[in-house]
Amino acid sequence: MSDLPEHLRSIYRTSERHENRRGFVCLDRNERATPIPDSTFRDMLARLSVNDVMSYPDAGPFTERVARQLRMPEDYIAETAGSDGALRRLFMAYLRPGGVVVTLDPSYAMYELYTRIFQGVSRRVPYSVDRRCDVDALLSAITPGVSIVIVAHPDQPMGTAIAVSDIHRIIARAGKVGAACLVDEAYYPFHPVTVVDSVREFDNLIVTRSFSKSPGCAGIRLGYAIAQPQIIQGMMAVRGGNEVSGLALAIGSYVLDHPEIALGFRTAVEQGRAMLVDAANRIGFESLPCVTNFHHLRCPPDVESVALAAALERKRYLVKAGFSHPALINCIRVSLNGPDVMRPFVEILAEATAEVCAA
Repeated sequence: MSDLPEHLRSIYRTSERHENRRGFVCLDRNERATPIPDSTFRDMLARLSVNDVMSYPDAGPFTERVARQLRMPEDYIAETAGSDGALRRLFMAYLRPGGVVVTLDPSYAMYELYTRIFQGVSRRVPYSVDRRCDVDALLSAITPGVSIVIVAHPDQPMGTAIAVSDIHRIIARAGKVGAACLVDEAYYPFHPVTVVDSVREFDNLIVTRSFSKSPGCAGIRLGYAIAQPQIIQGMMAVRGGNEVSGLALAIGSYVLDHPEIALGFRTAVEQGRAMLVDAANRIGFESLPCVTNFHHLRCPPDVESVALAAALERKRYLVKAGFSHPALINCIRVSLNGPDVMRPFVEILAEATAEVCAA
């Protein structure tokens, strides 16, 4: 068998088997932990048919619903396996070896990984210590030779968003050098500001959405891209056969028909956020404002974030810690959920913090 190509040899990715997460309350991956109501879930499953299992998937009904809700023509929409599937297709279609990809730093890890997989050149513009994007520096990074510019709106791990007026400047600058500009709205509508309507104005803009964050259906791996037809055609040209399953499309269609599922979860998340921030402030954490379904807490001076995360893990709660960017030093990131999840968590957080302080 031939050797792995040199540019892939340094890439190591772990398995997607998650046995070590069983039995934990997982607040480290921005997933939904507040259950979908039983009655809703039973009704959702009742809408599935045996044909959804036996037949190759038909994306038509799902795409029709998305187009109708966005008031866009159907040829502006491509169904994808999460927003990540749209990202991969964009790289396949529009990045050539040696092409430059401009992103913020830090940002979603797959941006950098796909750049390496498709032999692009990464140009990363760092966030400031106050979690702000230097828009002028980003604009300066978009020069001839750039193939793709990516802006997460809002971003992860920072939890912040760029003003729409600045995003328009970035899209326009990308267009001037012949680059595609992807605006990743995976966290919409926790931050209820979108540039979807700008797709009609900019022929180099791609907006991606996901069902993973709101309504919190990460397991179905469903999303979509919105762009002018010539870009959608390019992304469809490189897709695999039937990448999105019929079950995912059916569940996605159900969720679109029942907007109360997503709205109910977003409402619960904001209730959980208020509960978390209030409790954390009382025990000495600094709350960093976020416009996503997660929240950053900077630990008290005598508490080390990695030690706190380990203490929480011993109590069967998982959070994210160990950030290297100066803006997030000694922070933990907590995936937000409803009061049913956050109420017991804040009690455990206080216990774990006391234990770390006493150690």
